[in-house]
Amino acid sequence: MELKEVGRKLIHLCWILILVGFLYFGEYGNLFLVSILVIVLFVDLLRLDFNVKFGFEKLLRKHEQKQIFTPTLTVLSTAIALMAFDKPIAIAAVSMMVFTDTLTAIVDKTFGKTIFYHRSVEGIVLGLLLNLVICYMLLNNWVIIIAMA
Repeated sequence: MELKEVGRKLIHLCWILILVGFLYFGEYGNLFLVSILVIVLFVDLLRLDFNVKFGFEKLLRKHEQKQIFTPTLTVLSTAIALMAFDKPIAIAAVSMMVFTDTLTAIVDKTFGKTIFYHRSVEGIVLGLLLNLVICYMLLNNWVIIIAMA
């Protein structure tokens, strides 16, 4: 796996800090989420409209160089999930996104041999198992666990 992708996956793992911050601030968790969202939108505005460099441009994929950065969309989707759904379901969804995406990408690039729709079967199976484990740890309802995984 190339260094650029390792950097991108480390950013993915940092999203768990948004979840921790949301939980830490309790009743002010939504304010925390909106604050983070405003910051990343402002960074993207400066990057796209005023060509300000922040140092992470090396991590951008070609299609991201002239559009909103994927982490900005990730913060937006995380904020929506945490504000719109019951806490346990939102926490499970965000945890699934953070850990499953990161670990399956590593498995895809490192051990993936059997390709199925641009993904390795090994990564797909790992993703399903990780989602089941994460949901099992955070939720008590098997119907929800199966639906989310």
